[in-house]
Amino acid sequence: MKRKLSLTKRISTYFSMFLLAGSVVTVQGVAEAALMPTLDRMTPLTENVSAPTDVALDQQGRIYIAETTKHRVSVHSQDGQFTGKRLSVLEPLCVAVDVDGRILVGSAKNGSVAVYSPGLNFLFKLGSGDGEFGKPIDIAIDGAGQVYVVDNKNSIINIYNGSGAKVGSIGTPGNDPGQLHHPTSIAIDPNAGEIIVLDHQQVLDS
Repeated sequence: MKRKLSLTKRISTYFSMFLLAGSVVTVQGVAEAALMPTLDRMTPLTENVSAPTDVALDQQGRIYIAETTKHRVSVHSQDGQFTGKRLSVLEPLCVAVDVDGRILVGSAKNGSVAVYSPGLNFLFKLGSGDGEFGKPIDIAIDGAGQVYVVDNKNSIINIYNGSGAKVGSIGTPGNDPGQLHHPTSIAIDPNAGEIIVLDHQQVLDS
């Protein structure tokens, strides 16, 4: 399903993501941008990871992996080596890192998004803290440092400034244009000035 929301949002039902190394396909020495690039599968990251649910990168290429059932977010080097650093978080569903290296983690257990320093020290929680969200399932950060949190349970996307104060929201619960029905993921395209939201279509039957 594809719908237009305010601020030009695209909605889709299914998605998948792969971390792969790519190279441009060429035909007779000429790059063909319209063709699918060739992809080579890299060595998977498996050290000290057993139940990954979300991943994020910082400006230095470090990898942050949220493991919901393990109640932790692990930090790995750019080449995939476990750094020995972890955050203990109750049921972390999502993780993101801003340009200043601050780590944002959404907790299903607490219904909150906590912000940590690059040294993994707790700083504050977005909004009113625990109970701010029904189910914070994904986080995106735009070029101005605003934070977008997908609340799957409440079918809304809340927006916060860099200090954690709520500044707005996107969508209302429902299945009509401009509404959301249990959204699952979000991404920001700075070039197109668009926000892309993955949303579930509401289906009714007898």
